[in-house]
Amino acid sequence: METHADRKIPEDLAGVEIQIAKIIESGSEAKTLLELFAFLAPQGIPIDLISEKIMAQQVRDDGLLELAKPGLLELFKKQDSDVQANISQLVQQAMHKRLKFQNQQSRAVCRALQLVADAFPKGDEPKFSHHWPVCEKLLPHAIHILNLISDEGDGAAPAAYLLCQTGRYLNAISDFERAEPLLRRAVIISETSYGSDHPAMAIHLNNLAELLKNTKRFEEAEILCRNAISINEQNFGPDHPEITTDLSNLTEILMLEATRRLTEAEPLAARVVETLRQFEQKTGEQHPKYTLAYNNLVAIRHQLTEQLNRNSELDLHHKSQISELSQIAPQQPEVTSTGEKEPMAQQPASREEEWYIIHDGTQSGPFSQLKLQQLISNGEICPDDLIRRRNVTNWLRFDQLILHSHDLLRMLRDEN
Repeated sequence: METHADRKIPEDLAGVEIQIAKIIESGSEAKTLLELFAFLAPQGIPIDLISEKIMAQQVRDDGLLELAKPGLLELFKKQDSDVQANISQLVQQAMHKRLKFQNQQSRAVCRALQLVADAFPKGDEPKFSHHWPVCEKLLPHAIHILNLISDEGDGAAPAAYLLCQTGRYLNAISDFERAEPLLRRAVIISETSYGSDHPAMAIHLNNLAELLKNTKRFEEAEILCRNAISINEQNFGPDHPEITTDLSNLTEILMLEATRRLTEAEPLAARVVETLRQFEQKTGEQHPKYTLAYNNLVAIRHQLTEQLNRNSELDLHHKSQISELSQIAPQQPEVTSTGEKEPMAQQPASREEEWYIIHDGTQSGPFSQLKLQQLISNGEICPDDLIRRRNVTNWLRFDQLILHSHDLLRMLRDEN
């Protein structure tokens, strides 16, 4: 496509208005391009924003060249062969004036907003670095159009979505100062447009909670996550996979070193795994988030086990101190009502090797408690492996066993 980067743009508003009038009277698709470009950032407009859904590529290219010839538009190629356009603020001003006079400005703004919203990476994509070049290219146009949109009216829904996606991108690249007002505005628009109990509110609350977590405002982040859980439970029921995102976000907050509330995080993580396992039973397909949720639960259980072990070591230290004191002042056996001395309590016998595992159809064991803990920590026990204790006839799948809150920990920890 031929580009024109050296055309002189008219320098007076009247001259620009005359040129625009000629374009519009010709009946070409250049009119549509002018209406869209009038509400984007004036520099670096990607022409691939104009997709086949809006007009055919050849029609688009002809319209662009028609605008470039009189200097209403500059076309140039980036190093990556991406063709972009610059439009002068004078041209934008003339289009704003014309559309406002025709009572078409609001419609045109909403159309430009939808154009950018459709092009911005979807869902979780702004969080991943391979989508960042696209996000960065669209960011100035998203910010520009959002500043023109009211929080109420026809553009509210796409505005909330675009605020959400741009905010998530800025949060992902740690530009928290610019991300926070966008994410908070998305919450306000969503609540105004849909109400405080709409599922869209849960999405925006979770996104804001993610930023608050990243900026170490854990108390507010936790409140938002719990609100999101409540909203989705009301809309979908307590066992719907949609809720697992909310539960996982809250679990992450509770697991952080700054909060370290593992005993509260563990049942939430178990609930996520159980919900996704029920999804597999109903659909016959494993949920894409199941493996991550399962590994998260194993990690929490492992950390809890380490806590128990540290507490056990602390208890043993205290017992050692008591033993030293006892050697200085030996404890006298108590005398019963019959005058006989009560025998001292016997120490429990040491735990024997009593764990058995079936992996890939092959049974191994018995293993000691310590060895089993090492196998779990090293990831050598798979979710569908079978496991049982000595003198227990029933085998259980490891992922089923780990779902029962604290059962595995009770079996692994030192009885002392």
